[in-house]
Amino acid sequence: MNLDKFKKPFRQIRNSLRKLKDRVFHFLKDPRVPSYNNASEAGIRILKVKQKRSGACRSQTGAEDFMAIHSVADTAKKNDFSRWEAVLALV
Repeated sequence: MNLDKFKKPFRQIRNSLRKLKDRVFHFLKDPRVPSYNNASEAGIRILKVKQKRSGACRSQTGAEDFMAIHSVADTAKKNDFSRWEAVLALV
């Protein structure tokens, strides 16, 4: 198999990684930085589970309320705060 056609793309990736190595591999130095970039997907996963289990929300208002509460709770969790206390602070 001739790999010559891959030389330029590999060289470009290598050069990019060299320039950005402090940013790309920051998670190796700081344990607070996740090694993946799908926190947003993880944050909305519960919404998909709810949709599969119950078939969806019964009203637009119910869906909006659920989304608002979930958003506050998830943001609190990501910032190391109690989700329960964050939701109670809204009331």
